[in-house]
Amino acid sequence: ETRLTEGQGVVSGPSWSPDGRRLAFAVSKVTLRLDAPAYSGAKILYTRVDHEPSAPAYVAATGGKITLLPPSPGWEAVPMWLDSSRLLVHRVLADNRTRELLVADVTSGATKVIYREVDPTFWSLPFVAPDPAASPDGKWVAFVSDRDGWDHLYVVSTSGGEPQQLTKGQYEVRSLAWSPDSTRVAFDRSLEAKAGVRHLAVATIAGGGTTQV
Repeated sequence: ETRLTEGQGVVSGPSWSPDGRRLAFAVSKVTLRLDAPAYSGAKILYTRVDHEPSAPAYVAATGGKITLLPPSPGWEAVPMWLDSSRLLVHRVLADNRTRELLVADVTSGATKVIYREVDPTFWSLPFVAPDPAASPDGKWVAFVSDRDGWDHLYVVSTSGGEPQQLTKGQYEVRSLAWSPDSTRVAFDRSLEAKAGVRHLAVATIAGGGTTQV
């Protein structure tokens, strides 16, 4: 056994890089607190653990320096591997109005924002909108956004650029899954005027970056 972290906090969601050389994970500092409320008497202590916002991180499988990436105060972010040298990070600020998709280069530690969204109210809640999903070939990121008023499916290139909207209409999209060849995204969607009825659907990414549903 080789211990890779110590003192950084509670680690969750570890995942291997495709080449097996590194591990990515989320880490959160915790504080143990003992409280004795007046209603229970000074001799009875209640224990709780307070978690700070999680931060994505990665480390070599052989040990060494742990690299922390920008934290995500409004979302328990777990980094996802695009390939052996790049990580996708989903970052949501504490106000739940601003979120970013970042690509981090694990060789240099540099990060690049490939998508940023600001909602004047708040963007879709975690249990409604799924985490972004990276295509198997590492070229695309699929995500759900309500930027047009409905939770719809979008894709953006991992090199940056304008996101493409794959679905439109008065319905909501959830549960994203890429095909192995990175040309299609499967999801479930509600029916128009029947929010409680859901169907499976597939969106196809056509040549030249255009999209069809």
